[in-house]
Amino acid sequence: MSSRYLVELKLMTVIFFILLIGSISPANAVSVCPGKYCGLTVLENGQLSACGPCRCGFRPNASGICQSCSAPLIVYDWLFLLFMSSLSLLLHFFFIDHFVHTDSNRFAIWYGSSILEAILSVLISILTSQPIGGLTLEGCGVRELRDWYTIFYNPTINYKITIHCAAEAVCPLYSIVLKYYLVALVLMVISRALISLKFNSIGIKKSTYAALYFFPILIILQAVFGGLLYYCYPYITLLMATFTTAYTLASNNISSFLDISKSKRLSIIMVLHWLVLALGIAAATDGLKQPQIAAPILLILIPVPLVFYVITYKYTIPHRSGIIGTPERWF
Repeated sequence: MSSRYLVELKLMTVIFFILLIGSISPANAVSVCPGKYCGLTVLENGQLSACGPCRCGFRPNASGICQSCSAPLIVYDWLFLLFMSSLSLLLHFFFIDHFVHTDSNRFAIWYGSSILEAILSVLISILTSQPIGGLTLEGCGVRELRDWYTIFYNPTINYKITIHCAAEAVCPLYSIVLKYYLVALVLMVISRALISLKFNSIGIKKSTYAALYFFPILIILQAVFGGLLYYCYPYITLLMATFTTAYTLASNNISSFLDISKSKRLSIIMVLHWLVLALGIAAATDGLKQPQIAAPILLILIPVPLVFYVITYKYTIPHRSGIIGTPERWF
């Protein structure tokens, strides 16, 4: 009897394994790597590599194989890139306005140089990203906050062996911003040196030195807080534009709309603030799509900070506080 039971047990074991093997699909037959960001790269000979990080522009699929990302960037992503690239341009404007003392024509030269540097940096950054040579960008998209910080999610097997799979899961949103700042820094050093040979102005060196400080700060900001900025930048934009509008008006002792219209400089600054507010509203409403009815109406609120300041000026009189002065300007 014991031999009979033994034969039946072996037969049942064989049937079990046959059913188990038959239930495995080809997709599941591939050994899935541990960790969310580890994948198998398809080599040139058609074989699969060991588990490791996927290249920029690739993300592991359900089978654990690194798959190319070819989805175009959404509007929110483009607005994020616009926000990050405009930070350096706005800082250029601020330090030129703060340090440089010259006539309006030379101001136009330095402002124009900053704008040209930003445009060239954007074009170079986009043209050298996937797809190479095109003015469009393709990426993997952002699914959650930890996609920005893959270095903290390297899997550990049996608490002993760590597989390092840190990669750019949000390609190209992380690297292209760093590339832009690096290109903009190089172009600034070259262009400012060439322009200074013919159109030197008092304070231009200080504004250039300030850029040599804020570019590394922006690079660290993107490297460390890029993910947080991605989710918060619409609201940061709205708050920053509202605060700087009030500060600019108060520091120049503006009490009416007529005071702004008399100054070409302040008129340009207010237009820039309105553009920043429009960017923040567009980003916060997913490109003016959500909600469909209210989003376009929100654009009407862009002049509200300026109107509110002028209306309440006589009740506050900011310059009396002694905190905000009235600096001498060229206008």
